[in-house]
Amino acid sequence: KQTQEMISARLGRSRSYIANMVRLLKLCDSVQKDLIEGDLTVGQARPLLALRSVAQQIEAAERIKEGELSARQAESLVKSMQNKTPKAKAA
Repeated sequence: KQTQEMISARLGRSRSYIANMVRLLKLCDSVQKDLIEGDLTVGQARPLLALRSVAQQIEAAERIKEGELSARQAESLVKSMQNKTPKAKAA
């Protein structure tokens, strides 16, 4: 088993870079495909990790692609989607 430190040394990248790339594997398959095919950039895709559901990730990815949003705009979109998500009320 290779650690992130070992991989970073082998590839000549920082450990944080490796960690961020590994985190992208938590995105749903559809969004990962968009990333691989170049339809989304890493900067556009990273904020999608904050969305709870696959449906939200897909919706946000489509809106990012259709609107040709920048990474900053993608972050704002995700924040607005999170604010619209109903939160559980304390009993």
